[in-house]
Amino acid sequence: INTKEDPAFSSLLRKPLSVHSGGLGHFGGESFSTPDDPGYRAIREWIAAESGGGEDPEPLSDQEQLFASTVQPVLVEATCMTSRCHGPSAGGTPYHLDTGYLGRFSLAATRHNYEQTLSMITLDGHPKQSRVLRKALPLGPGIVHKGLNFDFFEGNPGEGAAAIERFACAERLARTGQD
Repeated sequence: INTKEDPAFSSLLRKPLSVHSGGLGHFGGESFSTPDDPGYRAIREWIAAESGGGEDPEPLSDQEQLFASTVQPVLVEATCMTSRCHGPSAGGTPYHLDTGYLGRFSLAATRHNYEQTLSMITLDGHPKQSRVLRKALPLGPGIVHKGLNFDFFEGNPGEGAAAIERFACAERLARTGQD
């Protein structure tokens, strides 16, 4: 349970909640179709009354905070987190993102998305070669993507590809000391 943030961020509530209502997907199936379910509300009230839980997160690092404020919103706007793309029902893709809960991201969800995105950026070459960028662009500058090849960032707020490129540059500088 998560007692430091919203109790709704707790795995105990998100796992059995319908994916359409902000759940994570659960091999045991959905126990709660919405947060209005009486059983869901009862567990949420119990978590809210607790003073500590095993999922109480540490604050985000500077790099994680940079990701949260610049890249995560771009991934949301580009619809990368939809259930069948890179969300809970994505299947065999190597890039799985936490879709958050009703438009909000817990620290743990942000940290998970940060780690997943780190695995898709280039730290030893030019940041524009990063998989997370190239998969979201048309062929030519981009590479083949199951979600089709068009500019996922075009028309979306948040500076799109430029924000991800700056993030990759900041990660490279922080980890290798190279601009």
